[in-house]
Amino acid sequence: MKAFPLIALLAVAIIAVVADDAIDAKDADFDEVVSRNALTLVKFYAPWCGHCKRIAPEWDKAATALVGKAGLVRVDCTTETAVAQKFGIQGYPTIKVFREGQLVGDYDAGRTSEAIVQYVISNSGPAVTVVSSADELEVLKKESPIVVVVFSAEEGTTSAVTHAEAAKTLRSKYRFVRVADATLFDGASDSIVIYKQFDEGRVPYTGDVSKVADLTAFLSTTSVRVFDEIGPENYKMYMERGLPIAWLFVKPSADNFEALKTQVSAVASAHQGQLSVVWVDADKYGAMAERLGVRKGAFPAFVVDRSGEHFVLAEDKEISTAIVGDFVTAVLADTLKPTIRSTEAPEEHTKDGLTTVVGSTFDDLVINSGKDVLIEFYAPWCGHCKKLQPTFEQVAKELKDVDGIRIAQIDAGENDFNTKLFTVSGFPTLYFVPANGSPKLFEGSRSVMGILNFLKEASSVTFELPSEDRAEL
Repeated sequence: MKAFPLIALLAVAIIAVVADDAIDAKDADFDEVVSRNALTLVKFYAPWCGHCKRIAPEWDKAATALVGKAGLVRVDCTTETAVAQKFGIQGYPTIKVFREGQLVGDYDAGRTSEAIVQYVISNSGPAVTVVSSADELEVLKKESPIVVVVFSAEEGTTSAVTHAEAAKTLRSKYRFVRVADATLFDGASDSIVIYKQFDEGRVPYTGDVSKVADLTAFLSTTSVRVFDEIGPENYKMYMERGLPIAWLFVKPSADNFEALKTQVSAVASAHQGQLSVVWVDADKYGAMAERLGVRKGAFPAFVVDRSGEHFVLAEDKEISTAIVGDFVTAVLADTLKPTIRSTEAPEEHTKDGLTTVVGSTFDDLVINSGKDVLIEFYAPWCGHCKKLQPTFEQVAKELKDVDGIRIAQIDAGENDFNTKLFTVSGFPTLYFVPANGSPKLFEGSRSVMGILNFLKEASSVTFELPSEDRAEL
């Protein structure tokens, strides 16, 4: 997916003239190369890596913009194996930060040229820059997508202290500036103003100037575009916000592409700070829409994802500001039932003791079944799941005549389930759900006898264990 554009003079300059100012380091000269600048970012990559190919032009643009300010270095890990091994590179691309030739940590900011430039600017020099002229302030506002300014004649005022404390941990994300000259104040004395190169441009801080946490939270909200395309470069940022996400899936080739974005953008503005609102290229990422409960090919589509629950706007509803606005309000007010993504339920859900569960039958067959249930969350492509399958089938056969115990499995990649009760971070994952209790993660032996012995202890239902010889057949 394309990186979202930041409307900035610096970005325009970067894009307008791009030279190959990134430096290629070899095993033999790596130490010398990373010592040339006070601050150096090193990208460890592999030529065949798709993510590396996507970041390459952004890296080169940033390198051009940062000539004389910082070094941007590339290391091809397929040829420079000694350096890659030295720094324990296990995935691509990996970006590490060096100061005066010494490793200081991993780069954890965005991967657009603007984000890389912002990171370098913010991490060069003091955490807070003090300006004494309007021209200085304008230069900084043009250099950085987001500038957090405190108007305070003294560094010891409450607002200045809060501002400086926030800068210590957030300087990689934003540029922090103090204007000391009262004649330059753009607002009341001891006030804080956020300047952005996008959306409304200027946002006065309205929170408690004595609380760093409040300022941090305010910046987290105001620093994100009200409505934007989501991609690999900003996906992590949206996930880390911890807010519900509203997705507009739309084809850029559609005649109403811009009109749809305008309608949804108005909703995003009305609910700023309550949820993130993004749009997705449905031609490229239609499969993502299906995972969120949208019928295949049913575009445009609008979905709200809240804590793993999906709310899909009905296909017969128009994607307009009024209709989408009411829909979002209802989701946030918790007055709508989530959309359940589900494959078709089999006519006979239990065969040889093994119950097949789908999204639409999950609550009835697992949570509200009145039975003790051992359920496997699996994916058809998972090698470990395939290896476990014969064992799981054997356990089901051994217990098929035992009333009160159910052995079940669900394709977790194609069906929704209660993610508040079941945390599934890998496959296969097994949970034991007692008839009158909370789900418990199964962490025991995954042999036939290991599972049966666990159930013998955990279940309130009594049954006889088979001989080990028979169980392992």
